[in-house]
Amino acid sequence: MKIISTIFIVFYFVFGTNAIIASQKNDLLLTKVLKQLNLKETDVREDLCAVKAIPFDKSLSILAIPKITKQEIDASNNGYYEFDLYVLIVDSNSGQIKSKFFEENALTSDAIVLSSIEIDTGLYNLEKNVRAFGIRVFYNGSSQPNPYHQTDLSLFINDNKFLKRILVNYPISEFHGEWNTDCAGEFETIESTIDIDKAKSNNFYNLIVNQKTINQINRKVKDDCNEKKTYKKKILILKFDKNQYK
Repeated sequence: MKIISTIFIVFYFVFGTNAIIASQKNDLLLTKVLKQLNLKETDVREDLCAVKAIPFDKSLSILAIPKITKQEIDASNNGYYEFDLYVLIVDSNSGQIKSKFFEENALTSDAIVLSSIEIDTGLYNLEKNVRAFGIRVFYNGSSQPNPYHQTDLSLFINDNKFLKRILVNYPISEFHGEWNTDCAGEFETIESTIDIDKAKSNNFYNLIVNQKTINQINRKVKDDCNEKKTYKKKILILKFDKNQYK
């Protein structure tokens, strides 16, 4: 048992230390990029900024930076925010910006809270020499009787010094419902995964969206909360129209 405990401690220390170093490196990279954009740290929500090295070329990193354009905080410390959005490819060491995407008034956080932004470097191989990356934006509702979650996916490709968004805020995960906060209620969950088709439209492979919907009804029977679920599956095809997937 002592050997196992020692291995666990070493494992935890090594990976914990690596995670701290990676976090510090990302923070430094973000600082360098903000300086190039003439932004101060107070101009952005650092907790929502995302940084990730490109797996197949770690000399480059992807950043997603929400710039605050409007901020209102009430007495209960709840906030309303509006953001512009930067999506960037930069040199992982110097922070020099290589490619940029910018959208005004891109994101809002209010009763539906913008909770996090993540960079998705999955295998979005859209053509022989074209690989996209994704930006996932996560939202959470603040109402307990009416729970709500949603995740939107946008895909980007590198087009010289600019990033081109080819899939715009596609909802790949949704959950909503209404209940009495004890048991009785109805809920719907929609989960989607994206695969690459063999067929093409305007030189880019079509996207296959595998969608699964779960409807759940809860009813109180004596002291038990009974659940009834029904499932539906659907396949959608998104085609490239020379500008975006639709």
